[in-house]
Amino acid sequence: MGKITKVYIDKGLSAERAQSISEAEENDLRVLAALCLVADGEGIANLADAEAMLELDGSEFSGAVKFWRGAGVLKSAKSAKESEALGSVAAVQTAHKDGAVARAVSIEAYSNDELAAVLESRVSTAFVDEAQKVLGRIFNKNEVSKLVGLVDQLGFEEEAVLAILAYSVRLEKKSVSYAEKIALTFYDEDISTTAAVHAHIDYLERQNSTVGKIQSLFGFGSRRLSANEKKYFISWTEDWGFDIEVIKLAYDITVDAIQEPVPRYTNTILKKWYESGLSTPAEVRAFVEEEAQSRRATAASRTQKPKKGSVERNDEVEDWFEQRLRQSFGEQ
Repeated sequence: MGKITKVYIDKGLSAERAQSISEAEENDLRVLAALCLVADGEGIANLADAEAMLELDGSEFSGAVKFWRGAGVLKSAKSAKESEALGSVAAVQTAHKDGAVARAVSIEAYSNDELAAVLESRVSTAFVDEAQKVLGRIFNKNEVSKLVGLVDQLGFEEEAVLAILAYSVRLEKKSVSYAEKIALTFYDEDISTTAAVHAHIDYLERQNSTVGKIQSLFGFGSRRLSANEKKYFISWTEDWGFDIEVIKLAYDITVDAIQEPVPRYTNTILKKWYESGLSTPAEVRAFVEEEAQSRRATAASRTQKPKKGSVERNDEVEDWFEQRLRQSFGEQ
């Protein structure tokens, strides 16, 4: 699926869209407002221009765009000419490189008769019943239409949609619109089978749990992470595969060396450990001790006496890391 760089803003207001707006979160509304501000006279907005106006990371901005696309407010557009044609189209389709037509990237609303026909022939009513149990309430027609569309139009397995709903509940977002937003994100990553959805949710929950622990470790509380902080944390856990115990060792060395919990310093330490092929706390401790012994042996072999007034540090491990960290960041 090609990456969309521009969108057409459909300003028509239906009951379904009004419902989506009422369920939108603050970031969703901010993104839509930014898009309206940068849109030209034909309703076409450049995503990059809107993103530059906001202090949101890429995933938050992308998630909001997908939410509005799912609600039918935004549609992909390559030119003003295309956008005119899109004004009467309920779902956008994109051509694959091989010429085949991709699945719809937004969900078309059903009329009452259409919804009844789909529930009779292609999507089970038991699925809707179970979905209502997951969220603990009875759905309105618009909500049923969205859930049915995930299965009927986007090709999600029914159990996969139920798993997404349950995940939304665990995130304390008991909203069909929020579950739809998650589903659209998964869809863009070709995740629609039950097995794939469960695997990806497990991965996301592991990541969220670890990142939360790191955030607490650095004393960031519940504040939103900066783009660089999030990049560091994901690199440590996802790219380099370190668990919280290894990260804590690097954190302790950072604080002992520079008296501040600065992620970029910790990143330097963890990067060296990763490039040295270390992965477990035991391997890290052995590596640090070996480096300390090597440094002590080098110091012992020197014949020059320490300069007057100098103080030898007993903890060679922190001394070595402090020197390396300050060299890395150009500090003298």
